[in-house]
Amino acid sequence: KDETFYRRKKKEIEKVKETFKICGDFILYTGGFHPRKNVSSLIRVFNEIRKEGYDLKLVMTGEGFGVFREVDRCIKNSKFKDDIVVLGYVPRDILPALYSGASLFVFPSLYEGFGLPIVEALACGTPVVASDIPVVKEIAPFVTTFNPLDVEDMKEKILQALNDDGYKKEIRKKANEIRERFSIENSVRKYTELFLEVSRR
Repeated sequence: KDETFYRRKKKEIEKVKETFKICGDFILYTGGFHPRKNVSSLIRVFNEIRKEGYDLKLVMTGEGFGVFREVDRCIKNSKFKDDIVVLGYVPRDILPALYSGASLFVFPSLYEGFGLPIVEALACGTPVVASDIPVVKEIAPFVTTFNPLDVEDMKEKILQALNDDGYKKEIRKKANEIRERFSIENSVRKYTELFLEVSRR
């Protein structure tokens, strides 16, 4: 069973934040920067949230930053660019502390084959707001979702989650359930059962 993703203690979270020079509260995004990831829309929403007085940073991890000019341009044009932290690739054993330290994890993709970052964030007990795409509804139908093509809807749902302590508690209660459901053992068992079923046909 994969025990990497679980909620980390404050000391470990603070150590990772210090390593990456992240001060204060932050929204987290993990994944690539391909246009289908819709990161530019997330940056625009972050700008609007900051304008409303929320003292937050936007921390983004993933490979490919600098390849797609739209994301780079959105950051450079942001009034709050000093509060947008792009970490690039982050080792897998560091990610749980980032998830655990985040006020919110946002997954704005236009489409995905599978939303692994959602599983990782939920396993760490981090509240998630995500696109209302099919894979999200399949993985975690209980998370707050938004229309990824509607920045106003994205903003509304992010603010709703940030201010909803009940939602945060609900997600933390589901962390163990998510870890069990998507454990390596469970995945291997399902694939084995599928292989045996197909081989009998």
